[in-house]
Amino acid sequence: MDKLKDSSKHQNKIEFTEADRATYMTIQTSKDQTDVFLQLKERIINDQSDDARIDALIEIVENWKDEPETISLLKDRAANDGCWALRMVAIEKIAQGWKDDPETLPLLKDFIVNDDDYDILLITIQEIAHGWKDDPETLPLLRDYVITHELSQVRTVALVEIALGWRDAPDTLTLVKNCAINDEDNCVRAISVTLLAQGWKDEPNTHSLLINYAINDESDRVRSSALSSIAKGWKGNPDTFSLVKYRALNDEIDSVRSNAIHEIAKYWRDDSDTLALLKDRAVYDEGMIVRRTAVTEIAQYWKDDSNTLTFLKDRAVYDENSYVRSDAVQAIAQDWKDDPQTFDFLCDRAIHDPFVRKEEWETNPRQTALEAVLKYYSDKPQTLELLKTISNSDRDEKLKEFTKKELAKLSR
Repeated sequence: MDKLKDSSKHQNKIEFTEADRATYMTIQTSKDQTDVFLQLKERIINDQSDDARIDALIEIVENWKDEPETISLLKDRAANDGCWALRMVAIEKIAQGWKDDPETLPLLKDFIVNDDDYDILLITIQEIAHGWKDDPETLPLLRDYVITHELSQVRTVALVEIALGWRDAPDTLTLVKNCAINDEDNCVRAISVTLLAQGWKDEPNTHSLLINYAINDESDRVRSSALSSIAKGWKGNPDTFSLVKYRALNDEIDSVRSNAIHEIAKYWRDDSDTLALLKDRAVYDEGMIVRRTAVTEIAQYWKDDSNTLTFLKDRAVYDENSYVRSDAVQAIAQDWKDDPQTFDFLCDRAIHDPFVRKEEWETNPRQTALEAVLKYYSDKPQTLELLKTISNSDRDEKLKEFTKKELAKLSR
């Protein structure tokens, strides 16, 4: 009887070959992969985290590109998803992964015509310009956007793509010049000026055009753009330094004067007149942004000058604007933290700066000084006493709240 049982057990046993096992594993793996695909698809549609949804979309494209559902999913998300960042990723993946699909280019063009999110318009224009550069319809399409599109951001992106990708096309220089002169948006005109300087520096009229923009254009953005382009491209021209200095002293708009100061420090810091000019502007310019720029440039490039620390301390104490004082305090803390007098100076500023808060977003130089003390001198016994003093007596409630939090950290 036992022999019969043993015989029956052997008769019912299935012996798998290696080929059978391989087939079974393939089937099982396919099932597992299908499950993962469906889980990722579910996550893309329903997960509360946009980052998780984007990661899931990217994983599907990387691992299931040949699945028919993948391109359908991408098209659906590109058109209908509520997250603009996910839509942008979907458009990028479609454009780059399905470039040869005859439906892709019409789909992208449709986004430009019908979508009302300008971030989507911008990424779509860039994908068309990069992916279909050799298509004879691409350049005319981009030109049309530059000339007729109502959104300045779209005109700007289309113009940049043309200037970079079709620089030698017969009408490109003319188009860039026309935009620099005639576009109704100052940002488009400023970008046009930069493109003109970068792409056509050696054209006979480029330098004179830029000088005219830097001096006479009604837009401060355009004047700044022209000044930066001249400083970068023609810094060896003997007239360039004089032009930039003149604008640093005399332009009617603070932002242009500030930009001119930045360019002078960047390209002519070895000139014997530069430090004196920057110090003069750091003290006497009526524009806060100009004084901030001058203080920052002096601190960055003249650390080794024996008078710089004294000058910055003067600005940290006496400038009428709290942002300038705060910048000076920060520069002193960062670059002269090992000076034996810096700790005491910062403690003094943390208590005695005259800042009075008017708006929640304003920077308090007393807090700037205190943060520097905590960062560089946290181990000094006087630091704890400074925190307690400010916490009890400072008139700025926001700073008092900050000090109480710091005290709580130290007491743990």
